[in-house]
Amino acid sequence: MKKSMKFLEEIKNQKSKREYHIKYNYMKNQEISKIIEKLEKSKEKYEIKSRYNDIEEIKNFKIYQIEDIEILEIENKYIIIRKDEKSFFYNIFIQEEYRKYNQENQISILEYIEKISNFIFIKDLKYIILDIEENYIK
Repeated sequence: MKKSMKFLEEIKNQKSKREYHIKYNYMKNQEISKIIEKLEKSKEKYEIKSRYNDIEEIKNFKIYQIEDIEILEIENKYIIIRKDEKSFFYNIFIQEEYRKYNQENQISILEYIEKISNFIFIKDLKYIILDIEENYIK
């Protein structure tokens, strides 16, 4: 769903439910931006052959790995995928939810993420936040 940068500011001091989530807390835009900059300087160095590369819906997109996160490059946006969400993102979100919706609606993954899914999409950022608002507690 589309959100503004203000939305990030409103939840940035909230505590995350999961310890690993805190490591890649998407409110730390500067740190995530540094990872993206590092990737953009040398994409070929970080490109990987993932077991998910063969999924029909994403086979034409590149997957990178920096530290212990995967980054899926889709239409000039990056989706940062923590290791604890890989299975959900690739198997459930892409292969079940998106695939089913796309059969009837012919929509790109990026459009689906932006308009239909609960993921946080902010135009001003180069990356997409897979976390949904309910993942945060006060």
